[in-house]
Amino acid sequence: MVRLFNIDRHWNDVREHVQSLADTSLSSGICQNGAITQEIEGRIAKRAGKKHCVTFASCSDALAQGLRNLKLPPRAEVLVPEYTFVATINAIKLAGYTPVLCDVDDSYHIDLDAADALITANTKAIVYVTLWGQPARADIAEWCKTNNLILVEDAAQSFGAPTADSRFSVLSFSPTKPCTSFGSAGALVTDCIGVAEQARRTRLHGNADFLGINSMISTTEASALQINLGLLDEHLARRKQIAYEYFRELVGKFEFPRYLKGCTYSKFVIKSDERNLLKARLEVNEIQTGVHYNGFMTQPNCKHLSEQSLTLPNCSYITDKEVERVIKCLKEF
Repeated sequence: MVRLFNIDRHWNDVREHVQSLADTSLSSGICQNGAITQEIEGRIAKRAGKKHCVTFASCSDALAQGLRNLKLPPRAEVLVPEYTFVATINAIKLAGYTPVLCDVDDSYHIDLDAADALITANTKAIVYVTLWGQPARADIAEWCKTNNLILVEDAAQSFGAPTADSRFSVLSFSPTKPCTSFGSAGALVTDCIGVAEQARRTRLHGNADFLGINSMISTTEASALQINLGLLDEHLARRKQIAYEYFRELVGKFEFPRYLKGCTYSKFVIKSDERNLLKARLEVNEIQTGVHYNGFMTQPNCKHLSEQSLTLPNCSYITDKEVERVIKCLKEF
């Protein structure tokens, strides 16, 4: 079976290093918020090009808490692409705001022309989602400034790519990401010390001024991140290598999203009018694929893309022979 993700291979590669680091911290009685957590927060901030990083138990928590800390008016409208994982929209609702679903362009990012038409007096912010490991479009910060909107970036899939000039960005280190904690860890990164300080207070129950939650990463997850941060460039290089192989061999046979410069290819997507049949054919040949995303879509391009898009195996631990096998099967379709 050619699997979409090979968590077992990844774990086998780093097991001894992670266990050794975790043992050092846990043997000294530190299970959360120790020196190793502070060290990885510094490394994550630096890699994201931001001044501050606050880790959370999940990217979803980081986004929901970051949005809540904005203290927008109750039921304030927040623009968000409909084509995204449900966690993005849930975070807006959990923060007490109203998500306004927008269509996307051919890079699968929010269509700013479509978003323009949805802005009202109640619109206060936008959650810009960067899919497939892509960076945000270069003009998003200026667009937000023109429209007097707060920019928040959901960069869950894009750690390693440049982050937007946002109030804050959130990152994910879930098991399918190039840099994983082997858990559900996430982070909020920002250049604003006030935003970072509020996030730190509110990830551990908060105070009278800011409602908080309990969302700390464990020493074990921090240990995994410490090791995997050191491997990130290697893993991203491998994913790019696989992506370029797919491009070279499948051009003319399948369509691709408009991948933006700087993409890390945390997921690799192709488009096909016969997506479901193609997926079934690959499954018969023991090739696992994914559909990101296939919920009920109402926006025209979101609906169209949700019916066409198929995610191919491209994790860092897939072998060259497995890539060749995927390509061969796709060419024979």
